[in-house]
Amino acid sequence: MATLSLPVEDFVGNLAQHLPAGKVSEVMRILQGADLYLACACATGEPSALRAFEQHVLRHIPARLGRLPPNMLEEVLQVLRERLLVASGNTPPRIASDRGRGPLLSWVGIVAARISGGGW
Repeated sequence: MATLSLPVEDFVGNLAQHLPAGKVSEVMRILQGADLYLACACATGEPSALRAFEQHVLRHIPARLGRLPPNMLEEVLQVLRERLLVASGNTPPRIASDRGRGPLLSWVGIVAARISGGGW
């Protein structure tokens, strides 16, 4: 994965927000640290994180969506980028809500499937 320039303090602060009280050791065993770090960096708009997200996550989404017409696939990917990576008012980008408890690609794939099916 690409080298990202997200300050450690920002990542640790993000991580602390997602650790439920009393279940820290349980969550740490299943945490997808690299994916959570990427999601956190994307939420800050860090350019190298956004490039890594495109390369390591978004490029795999078409295969997960099955056979869609090319124009619909591009539309789904664009809506996906907007919904996950762009803040709305005082609300941070939705990718900031990733808790790192499963692969980022799986979560993004589910969101993409909902978009292509008309949901979310």
